[in-house]
Amino acid sequence: MADDAATLTGASLIQSGKVGGSNGPNWNLYGGSGPRNQAIHVQFAKPFRKAPQVSIALYGIDILNSANARLTVEARNVTANGFDAVFSTWADTQVWAAHAAWLAHE
Repeated sequence: MADDAATLTGASLIQSGKVGGSNGPNWNLYGGSGPRNQAIHVQFAKPFRKAPQVSIALYGIDILNSANARLTVEARNVTANGFDAVFSTWADTQVWAAHAAWLAHE
């Protein structure tokens, strides 16, 4: 899931949206143990002039309650056209679903 909105404020472009996923054939965070990552690519609705600053934060998680809740999200590989939202967990945590909101600006 990914959606976004673009707004031009003065000379700066600001875009925002949500990104996330849940357990399925390509979901790496449920099952197994140790370090695991799930990257979801976000394409900006309108390209920036250069790689923007991206802030990203979790807003929803579904984690099996038999272990500690361990989950992070980062924006990686940021370009003028998009970025990878990388959800990470470790040890015996089982993440069924994870969702994040993001904001990108020049």
